[in-house]
Formats: sequence, structure tokens, C-alpha cells
Amino acid sequence: CPEGCCCPGPGSSVLCEGQGWRSLPRSVPPNVSALSVARNRLCDVDHLLLPFSRLRELSLSHNELSHFPRGLPSGLETLLLRVNRITYLTATSLRQLSNLTRLDMEDNRVRVIQAGTFQGLKQLRFLSLKGNRLSSIPDSLPGSLVHLDVSHNCISTLGLTSLASLVNLQMFKVNSNHLKFIPDRAFESLPSLKAVQLDDNLWACECDILYLYRWLLNSRLKMATDLVCAAPLHLARRLLLTLSVVAICP
Repeated sequence: CPEGCCCPGPGSSVLCEGQGWRSLPRSVPPNVSALSVARNRLCDVDHLLLPFSRLRELSLSHNELSHFPRGLPSGLETLLLRVNRITYLTATSLRQLSNLTRLDMEDNRVRVIQAGTFQGLKQLRFLSLKGNRLSSIPDSLPGSLVHLDVSHNCISTLGLTSLASLVNLQMFKVNSNHLKFIPDRAFESLPSLKAVQLDDNLWACECDILYLYRWLLNSRLKMATDLVCAAPLHLARRLLLTLSVVAICP
């Protein structure tokens, strides 16, 4: 077990958190299956983890990574990259990680995700892009997703093509964005949906919001229904579901 680390099982888990490391130590056992080097000062781990062929769970959260790490072992199932400085994802960033079931990139600086980035992740069930700088939901999300968190971004529209493949999605978090309305029939493409979070957006309580208004009234899902109007001015700060259809769309 590397100095300063905690190794609860014989070679299976290695926890090396908060060591102030700028590089990975050579003493990490090669047969490790779960490795956390969270809360260090790592800025580049490209190809350094490729020899760890048995690695299934990896946490690089709370480091100083400026790009998605290259050359990760293909058997990874869980990858945690919270609180780094990653600004973009390319179409090849995740190409070798077809076994991923969980990817958490919360609180990075991602603005750009190239088309097809997530296309090969047929096992992915949990994806968090919370707290980034996205203006839209990525295209080609895998149909295997059960949990999608894109809250606390700059998303202003929900593209129907982005949602069309998400037939297994149960939890959808899109709160704290810049949405003004939801396009017609957007949620009809999500037959497995059980809960959705929509609060803290810039809802414009005008004719375009009637689809969402009626969907909220008829839905049996778990959600916050106290959505607050941001516009027009005479309806600002009013609760959407306290308004009449005529007040919304005279």
C-alpha cells in the first residue's frame, strides 16, 4: 500500500486522497480494482493508468485536470471526475470506455461536447454533467441511461433529438438552467420517466408554455410543481400552476 494511503482489502481498493500529489506514485499495486486519488493536485494522468487492467472504479475528483484523461483502462465501470477544470469533450474522449456504467463530471467547466461523444457507451446508466457551462443537452446520449443530471448549466432549449433515445430514463434533472418553455411532446419520448426537476429556470408564462402547463397538471411524476414565472413582466414571480390558460395565453 503506498505511503499515506488506505488499503482496506488485499490489493482490491486503494484510497490515496488529500496527499497533495502532483503525480501518481509508482507504488500503487498493479492489480487494484478500485482507486481513489481524489483531492490531490494532479493536472495530467494521460496513459499513466493504462497498465492497471483490473481497474473498475476510479476517482480523480477534486484535482486540477484541464482535459479528459487519455489512455484509461478499457475495463472501467465507474469514473468520477468531479471538480476539475475540464472544458470540452471530443468524440474520441470516451471511445475506449465502452464498459462505463457511471460517469460523474459535476462542477467542471465543460462548454463543448462534440457530436457522438457518448454514442459507444451502451452500458452507461448514470451521467452527471451538473454545474458546467453547457448551452444544450448533448446529442446521441445512450438509451441505457437511467439517471441524467444537467442541472446548474446554461441550457436554454431542450432539443427533441437529444431526448428521443432516452427510453430508459427514470430521473431527469434540468433545474437551474435558462429554459423558458418545454417544446411540445418533449416528455412523450421518455416513457420510463419517474421524476423530473424543473425548478429555478427562466419560465416565460406565455403561449409556448402551455404544453408544460398541461403536462404538469396531468402528470403523476415526482417533481416540484411550484415553477415560478420570470416573464412576462405582469406575471413575474407568479406560480405557473396558479394561473389560468387565459391568463397565460389570452
